[in-house]
Amino acid sequence: MMTGEARPVTKQAGDQVLGGTLNGTGAFSMRVTAVGGETALAQIVKLIEEAQATKTPTQRLADIAAQYLTLTALVVGIGAFLYWLIVGGSLVFALLRMVSVFIIACPHALGLAIPTVVIIASALGAQAGILIRNNTATESAVRLTTVVFDKTGTLTLGVFGVTDILPSGHFTAEEVLRLAAAVEVNSEHALARGIVEDARRRGLDL
Repeated sequence: MMTGEARPVTKQAGDQVLGGTLNGTGAFSMRVTAVGGETALAQIVKLIEEAQATKTPTQRLADIAAQYLTLTALVVGIGAFLYWLIVGGSLVFALLRMVSVFIIACPHALGLAIPTVVIIASALGAQAGILIRNNTATESAVRLTTVVFDKTGTLTLGVFGVTDILPSGHFTAEEVLRLAAAVEVNSEHALARGIVEDARRRGLDL
């Protein structure tokens, strides 16, 4: 959960374990040293909240545009109200013209659209395992042409599986997998589960 690498980490007496991670096999006793906002998971949540609070250049530009649009709508709306009163329109008719201007101008939509998109994008990213630390980076990511990863572990599916079977002698690939899965069928080990799952996917009799 912390490194992005889907691999089991061996823990011994005295080691630190993180809340929100999964215990693969065995049982152990632990002492709680951090709760609530002090946990690593809470710090990640805080990181996402801070990212959502940051404003991108586009959002700042939209805020300025919304400010001017609001002032323009107020001036035009009040002007329409005064104009229809002066030319002899009723109070209700003049109010309707003013409200119509405010509704059509709709300056609040411009100010709400981008923050809404930012929050949704951050939430979807978090669900996909992507932590967005800065919304400005998200905006500039549109122009990316190359992404370089520092380790292959970040590119895995999060589960172990069989990629290649290299049989020797008179054994076939399916026979090797069937025998290996038969040995591992009752094991809780992550690699064993991957072998058994692949054998079952192929419909082999264990």
